[in-house]
Amino acid sequence: MKASQFRALIREEVKRVLKESVMSDIDIMAKQAISFNAFAVTFFKEYGSDLEKEDKLAAIKWLKTVYMNARKNK
Repeated sequence: MKASQFRALIREEVKRVLKESVMSDIDIMAKQAISFNAFAVTFFKEYGSDLEKEDKLAAIKWLKTVYMNARKNK
């Protein structure tokens, strides 16, 4: 394996681990929220700047699913 291939592999692995870490943080955030609205406000405060306006609208539906699953598994 060439050094450039190895670096690319490491970059992809780091991205994967960071995604898993972010998902874990979001799950914890959902479990600690007192309501869906509080969770959504906290989520958008933390991650909203990373989303386009259209993505924010779609994210609300996804957040409801995340919130309900987190509350079920609390």
